[in-house]
Amino acid sequence: MKKKLYIGGNWVETSEYYELRSPYSQEVIAEVPLADKTHVEEAIRAASENVHVMRTMPAHERADILLRVATLLEENLEEAVRILVFRKCQAY
Repeated sequence: MKKKLYIGGNWVETSEYYELRSPYSQEVIAEVPLADKTHVEEAIRAASENVHVMRTMPAHERADILLRVATLLEENLEEAVRILVFRKCQAY
């Protein structure tokens, strides 16, 4: 299943993908998009342009969002680490 980046409210395809494999069967379970410099700059620009949304959001709603993100990262910690380490190793 090929995934996309979510930037500025839109799903964006990339030219490079990382095959995410099951640690048990080594079966490809998803193709994760790899952002390039342009994607990162576009995401930063979109976030900057929409900062007013977060500013006007009540604190308890922002806290709920952060808690959901933290929970998802905790539940998928090994996968996140593998992706980050893989990208870091490719940079060298």
